[in-house]
Amino acid sequence: MKSHLLVSTLFILISNSNTWAQASSFKSSIKELDIRNTHYVGKTLQIIRGQAPQANVHQLVDLNVTDVLIFKNETKNEVQAELKELKQLGIKGHHIPFLWKDIRNHKLACRQMVQAIHLIEKVTGEENGKIFFHCTVGEDRTGILAGVWRLLSEKRPQAENTFQREMCQRGFAEGNPDKPEHVVTQVQENLSPLYMFFAEQIENGLTINDLDESLCNDYNPSEYQNIFQCR
Repeated sequence: MKSHLLVSTLFILISNSNTWAQASSFKSSIKELDIRNTHYVGKTLQIIRGQAPQANVHQLVDLNVTDVLIFKNETKNEVQAELKELKQLGIKGHHIPFLWKDIRNHKLACRQMVQAIHLIEKVTGEENGKIFFHCTVGEDRTGILAGVWRLLSEKRPQAENTFQREMCQRGFAEGNPDKPEHVVTQVQENLSPLYMFFAEQIENGLTINDLDESLCNDYNPSEYQNIFQCR
């Protein structure tokens, strides 16, 4: 009996974890998209963030999306499957295998952020260019990319205000109360210091025009332990 109860409990925990991992609890603010946690980034209509589109990927065509950035690592061939489907739909697919946990090379993670920023800049600089970027649930990796982009692209940005509004209110770290504590801890240890690093560089005058991967040679997450917390 006890063994059966233990197995049942473990099954429920695993099921809940998998459910959380596959879908955000945040709704879309874009009426044309049924993809959860989708929002325009800032005031432009050229940049959209969200969770993995999965079965609703075709809706991006109707919204005239020209490019999709998959900002996550491959886990079960889902990235290659999406890239194939995007190609069939006539959308340019891009993949940067950005991690949210178990990051062994933090300078690489920093360089991947720079690559993603430059891609967004390139697409939005093209005539009719429109980009949708996502990770899995569109909260942590997607959130930090949206936050850093806004710091770089907006006049007089406020790092903590951007963190709270663009990141926390859309599920970053503890901004999603349903997120497992161990996930929140990983995000705070791996992603929040990176946001603080970029925020510091931007406060010191860094702009998109002089953003270069060499910037990341000076990144050390241990130097950014005083991180913002979601309120």
